[in-house]
Amino acid sequence: GPGRGAKREAGATSERGDKKRPRRQAAQRQAQATRPRSVDLFRGNVFSVVGLSSVDDGAYNFDQSKMESTIARHGGLILDANLLRAVERDEKRRLRDPAAPDERRRRYFAVTAREFRVDMAAPASHPLLSSLSRLVGVETVSPVWVSACVGEGQPFEPADCPALFRPPRWPVRLLPAGGAPNGGSRRP
Repeated sequence: GPGRGAKREAGATSERGDKKRPRRQAAQRQAQATRPRSVDLFRGNVFSVVGLSSVDDGAYNFDQSKMESTIARHGGLILDANLLRAVERDEKRRLRDPAAPDERRRRYFAVTAREFRVDMAAPASHPLLSSLSRLVGVETVSPVWVSACVGEGQPFEPADCPALFRPPRWPVRLLPAGGAPNGGSRRP
């Protein structure tokens, strides 16, 4: 009767849907395989996240712990005492045998919202970064650089766009909640 035919048609529809699902899943797996893995983005690079001790009202700053977790989630190493000792050992080994094959060279970054002279890092306020900067070259980058690398899934050279990827010398002012300084309205 009519009830059986309706059931058969419904069954045929779900079978067709089941056949499409494996193709869709295979396409998703292939897309994931071609995308760079997020843990490879900063793999092996060492980061020191330098939060500003004092920030003017209305000036940009970032959450230091969130920045560190973002970097770590994408393969970056957060500077700590153990890592500093490992860098010291690596540098001593490299100096003893400069002809030894150089594995993937690590890069060292200080992430800060405002220009920060890493070579002048005060040992009292940033002891690990101060020690690291005496061993290796440390590049300063802005939080925008980290966000751009994570957002695009690829590392950018900070020197390629210094206005965005290097921290500025002055505090960056935030726009009021309305967007524009005059409350968000535009004048013709």
